[in-house]
Amino acid sequence: MKTILIIDDEYYFRQALIKYILAFQEEYLVIGEANNGKAGIQKIKELHPDIILIDITMPQMNGFEVIEYVKYNNHISKFIIISGYDKFEYAQKAIQLGVQDFLLKPITHDNLYSCLNKVSNLIDIERKREHNLTELSQIQNSTKSYLRAYLASQLIQESYEIENLSNLAKDAKFILTHDFYAVILFNAQKLPRTWKQEEIELYYFTIDNIVGNLLDASVSFISFTNMQKSLCIILGMDTLHFNNYKLWLSEMLRQVTSIIKRNDNYNFIVSVGNCYPALEGIHSSYIEAVSIERYYLFYEILGIHYYSENSLNVSDSTKVLVTDEFKRQLLLAMRQNNKSSISNSIDTIFETLRLSKLYPDVFLLQINNILLLIIDFATEYGIENALDSLHNFAVSKLLTIYSVSEIKQHILNIIFITVQQAHNTINPSNHKIIKKIKEYININYVNPNLNLEIISRTIDMNLQYMCFLFKKYTTVTIGSYILQVRMENAKYLLHNTTDNISQVAEKVGFEDVGYFSKCFKKYYGVSPKKYITKNIILR
Repeated sequence: MKTILIIDDEYYFRQALIKYILAFQEEYLVIGEANNGKAGIQKIKELHPDIILIDITMPQMNGFEVIEYVKYNNHISKFIIISGYDKFEYAQKAIQLGVQDFLLKPITHDNLYSCLNKVSNLIDIERKREHNLTELSQIQNSTKSYLRAYLASQLIQESYEIENLSNLAKDAKFILTHDFYAVILFNAQKLPRTWKQEEIELYYFTIDNIVGNLLDASVSFISFTNMQKSLCIILGMDTLHFNNYKLWLSEMLRQVTSIIKRNDNYNFIVSVGNCYPALEGIHSSYIEAVSIERYYLFYEILGIHYYSENSLNVSDSTKVLVTDEFKRQLLLAMRQNNKSSISNSIDTIFETLRLSKLYPDVFLLQINNILLLIIDFATEYGIENALDSLHNFAVSKLLTIYSVSEIKQHILNIIFITVQQAHNTINPSNHKIIKKIKEYININYVNPNLNLEIISRTIDMNLQYMCFLFKKYTTVTIGSYILQVRMENAKYLLHNTTDNISQVAEKVGFEDVGYFSKCFKKYYGVSPKKYITKNIILR
């Protein structure tokens, strides 16, 4: 549907035109009217009509003056002049101004409709042409972007055939004979995780355009989005720029990040490799930029970073930061299912690791000690599913995580899931803590000083939680189990050896024979002496 504005100083004529056009309402719609040229211009500014029906002779501004104003201000409305005067100079002027048609009053229903259709078809043709030109322009830009990206991805390689890239560089408008080259990496932080690769590339395309607008015409550049989702820009410059390299580059990067931050909430880590003479230096500059980018991404240190011998300021310490004391505390918190203590322990160790400024690889080796502890815990509780998840995390997830905060969150998630599974388990036969307690008692029941404190220290577990856990999965207390082991062994000795009651009492951990006899009678319903007598008779 095409929209129409009517500009004519005769009120009743305007109403007649509106009535005519109502008959064509499926194709045309009158969206406004004006009774003089000045008011008509205001309506054009407000409504942006497709077609303007306009009289020539009007007060304040005539029709030609209105048309000239509209053409000068690049409005795309099409004009149909309606006049009661059949003057040659009118037609000549209309042609000069590019008016689409000329209708003489009185207007008929049919010639108005025919004239509107003629102009409507012209609008459709122009719109289609504009659409085609836009598509061609997009294809052309896309092709150029692809060429630039491909060229950039080749130049960062350690080896390439320069002869094969010469024509490509020409099409991409990148000069291969600059005096110096350098590589810059832009990495936008906290981009939406739902964004696909093409959406990330489109976002970086805007940055690419900003850089292009800020750079001097004598500096050429190309870019592509690498596998780490960073925008890689290769700069080529002459000696004049190299002499003030950091000065003008710092100012340019400052402007780029400032413009971006004004338009969105994304922060950047910008990594800059050294400047090298000749194309062969691009690979070295790229490797330098990647190395510092990885470090600053890992520790999430925003800003612009330049590569140098001491740029990373990292510790080469091989000291084990995940200490036995830390592991003991974390294991205790996991066994107690104490989420607050678990979180505090992880917060503390990660802050220690962060402040140590280790290389990412060394940092991950320290994290591996925590993973081994979780694996031991999962094994202790017989949780096979947790072991599978830990293996997946260690092998795949850890290799694709780029920041300390991400690793910390994943470690916490793994711990909480593992602990929950451990404390919801219904298979106590696989419960290694219970086995440890039982095994220790079975070996040390002869010790008259055996008590709960000794057992809890030996297996490195909180005493109250140890007692709770043992009772939960065995339905008896640890004290009852110690007595059970002692009584069963006493019965065996009384039945199978010639030891007297005092000797048996001592061998099963009793210093007081009277107390032993009392416990034995209570447990079996008969005194040790009567048990021996009964056993002799049965023999």
